[in-house]
Amino acid sequence: MKLGPYIGKKRFWWGLVGSSLVNLRLFGLSLKSVCGPGLNCHGCPLAGVSCPIGVMTFSASVRTFPALAVGTVLTIGALAGRLVCGFLCPFGVLQELLYRIPTRKFGLPNWTRYIKYAALLLLVLALPLLLGYETSTEARLYYCKVCPKGTLTATLPYWFSGSAGGLFTGGGLAARLAVLVVFLALMVTVSRAFCRTFCPLGAIYGLVSRFAMTRVVIDNEICTDCGACDKVCPVELDVRREVGSAECIACGECIKVCPVTAISRKLGP
Repeated sequence: MKLGPYIGKKRFWWGLVGSSLVNLRLFGLSLKSVCGPGLNCHGCPLAGVSCPIGVMTFSASVRTFPALAVGTVLTIGALAGRLVCGFLCPFGVLQELLYRIPTRKFGLPNWTRYIKYAALLLLVLALPLLLGYETSTEARLYYCKVCPKGTLTATLPYWFSGSAGGLFTGGGLAARLAVLVVFLALMVTVSRAFCRTFCPLGAIYGLVSRFAMTRVVIDNEICTDCGACDKVCPVELDVRREVGSAECIACGECIKVCPVTAISRKLGP
């Protein structure tokens, strides 16, 4: 199976492994008291673990501290940085596959990368905390109510099965679908659009990635500035300046194409 320059075979199969790990109910297992490593709505009929962002958002809205979710994310971030984003995130695999659809492609201005940090601060933490669960959800100022991953894997399956009752009808469903359609269109035309602009979990992993035990680094003394790495980066970084940064998903595509092996993975502090 040839997957093109934006997703290597190993990452594709690791993505399927990641999808299986968070959808354990497919295998008859449910561990909802455990947070998974990636963004996966625990409202999904197949979800076997909880979404750390969902837990954080709900905890903020009811004014409790989500120790398990925070501990899980910080531990994974400290060990692997954004490696989860590059290899295990089901939504990441979907984005890179959709981007292979032949159509005109676009880039994103650098300022759009900060939207996910605003989403983390406002929709996951501040507004649910200040407004409370009922007010923030009703006003759509609650991350889970606009998350395209949740709409795709939880809202739509329940809606099509007719088991959601009136929960997702009217304006609520329309708003969710509008956000989903926008991001699906962006995923086809912009590489990893959701990761780069609206994923609060990626924002958290990015903030702790500089302290991670494993990260991608570049030896500038060896680098010849050929630019081959920039052409394969799925998040369209200036790799020679930004590899290993908060925006780098540690996918390693740049490592594979570097003709002088100037880019590598570093283990340890």
